[in-house]
Amino acid sequence: VEAIKVMTVHKSKGLEFPCVHVPFVDWPWSNTRFGELVWFDTRDDSGATYRIFADNFAPDEVPPFLPLLIRKELSGTPFEAQSRGVIDKQCLDVMNCAYVAFTRAVNELFIGYKCKDKDDGRYGESSVGALLATSFNTVDYAYCSSVPDISDLLMTLDDKTDDEGTFTAGAPVGYGWEHTTGATKAMPAYYSYDNEKVWEMSRIEDFDEMAYPRRKGIIYHDIMSDIRTPDGVETAVRRRVMRGFIPEEEAAQYIDTIAGALADSRVSAWFNGYRRLLTERTFVAAGDDEIRHYRPDRIVWRADGHIDIIDYKFGEEESSRYMRQVSRYVHYVVGMFPDKEVRGYLWYPLQGTIIAV
Repeated sequence: VEAIKVMTVHKSKGLEFPCVHVPFVDWPWSNTRFGELVWFDTRDDSGATYRIFADNFAPDEVPPFLPLLIRKELSGTPFEAQSRGVIDKQCLDVMNCAYVAFTRAVNELFIGYKCKDKDDGRYGESSVGALLATSFNTVDYAYCSSVPDISDLLMTLDDKTDDEGTFTAGAPVGYGWEHTTGATKAMPAYYSYDNEKVWEMSRIEDFDEMAYPRRKGIIYHDIMSDIRTPDGVETAVRRRVMRGFIPEEEAAQYIDTIAGALADSRVSAWFNGYRRLLTERTFVAAGDDEIRHYRPDRIVWRADGHIDIIDYKFGEEESSRYMRQVSRYVHYVVGMFPDKEVRGYLWYPLQGTIIAV
């Protein structure tokens, strides 16, 4: 098909195209501007508690990890080295992403970014686009001559930027496409993700490599994460239709199947009248030698005071492995809420099977 392909940088890895457009390359090098929550170790390499805690708390009162925002205020604190490590990793990830994006082009590469009217002193540090702009303005003959070992390989950039700030190197390629006419099709409704959602949905992006039953199971699982009460079933399904994950003709089947599963009286307390609900929420626990992340599908604080942990399964029943997984969830949640009765369940909505762990 002769068409424009729109995809994420992640999805383009390993591919090549005659012409590539990479718009909005204002990718920040790190998230320090708005702050990113990161778990920091409260002990040094020797295992001793940092002095800021040791002077004020008993060792058993200091948690092994603390959630802190990556901000400049961490400079000069015991967390500075860990913070710098996080920022360095973020910068490396952005560099790798830019490398992948810019090397997909065979003949032509178009890069778009915001031009600043005034240099604020952080021009080359704030984003990928800002660094490109700085390079285009400063890499002149003197700069290239300052590195004699590779001066013959360098190209001056400052003389290739016009008055509007557009940098151009080389000449456009004439492809000679023929204009053809044919039947047009109505474009279906679609959903536009923000940047974070694009990466969160990476499992959905890999549908082409998945077997059909697994694809369908992931869609069901994704729908369930959006449902708080039975009234939200249709809305959750319609959202997946708009995002292109469910064909319009299959929407009614998904709605009927999920609504039927939620009509089971055994699951009523998980979707009605509860006191508190967490869906797809990650919690962190310290293992013997590493930090472990756990993500139960649904945790419900029931009206009767119990806490129920539910894991959905939409494939074949493999209870032993999944039961061990839910048992770990229960173990850690009991530690958080020792005064509550915590129960775990495996639920196979399509089969109508519920297994108490």
